[in-house]
Amino acid sequence: MTKTRPEDVVDALEQKGIKEIWLHWMTETPEAQEKCRDYNMHLIIGRCPMMYLGHGVSIHTMHREIAKLIGKY
Repeated sequence: MTKTRPEDVVDALEQKGIKEIWLHWMTETPEAQEKCRDYNMHLIIGRCPMMYLGHGVSIHTMHREIAKLIGKY
């Protein structure tokens, strides 16, 4: 996903039949979110995908463990 005009990427994904999209912070623009709603895509926003997809020891896995401890995972 690009930081400039992420709604264009949403268009391209819709043309490929993608129906689930995770907009990372800084790409979750109102325009991109609106396009996802218009295309009836399942949209995830407000969460870092690396916190859920990351493996091994990293800042992302540490963030995940902290989120679990405080009930925000």
